[in-house]
Amino acid sequence: MEETKTQIPEDEEKLYSKKDFDEFKANLEKEFLEKENLIKSQCEKESLLANMNELEQAKYELEELKAKYKEKEDECLIARQKEETAALLKEAEIEGDFLDIVYVPLDMESTKNKIDKLNACIEKIKKGIFQNSVNAPLPTISKNNNYDPFIEGFDTNRL
Repeated sequence: MEETKTQIPEDEEKLYSKKDFDEFKANLEKEFLEKENLIKSQCEKESLLANMNELEQAKYELEELKAKYKEKEDECLIARQKEETAALLKEAEIEGDFLDIVYVPLDMESTKNKIDKLNACIEKIKKGIFQNSVNAPLPTISKNNNYDPFIEGFDTNRL
C-alpha cells in the first residue's frame, strides 16, 4: 500500500507570503532605525562632552539628571492625579470609564472643570429622560374582547 502525503515532511521549510515578508522587513527597518538613532544620540553626546571642560561636563550631566528627575516626578504626579480624578468621579457618581475623557495631565483645575461639565450634562440627560417618561401617553385598553393582562397590563377592575 502506498501512503498518500497528507503530512508535510519536517525537513521542508515553511513558505512565507509577500505580506509576511513585508511585515518582517518593516519590523527589521523599524528596529534598525531605533538602534541607529540611539547610537547617533550617544555619539553626539560623547562628541559634545569631548569638547567641554570638566565644569561644563558636570553642568551638562546635572541638567540631564534634572531632566530625568523631572520626568519621573511628572510620572508620579500623573499617577496621583489619576487616583484623585477617579475619586472625584466616584464622588460625583460617574463611572470610572470616563477617566480618560476628563483627565488633563498635570492640570487638575481643567480636570475638575471637565468633571463638572460632564456631571451637568449627565444630570441634564437624566432630567430629559424623566420628563419624557412622565409626559409619555398612558397605554389604553384595546377594544379586543380577549383580555390578556400580560399584554394589556394588569387592570384591577377586570380581574
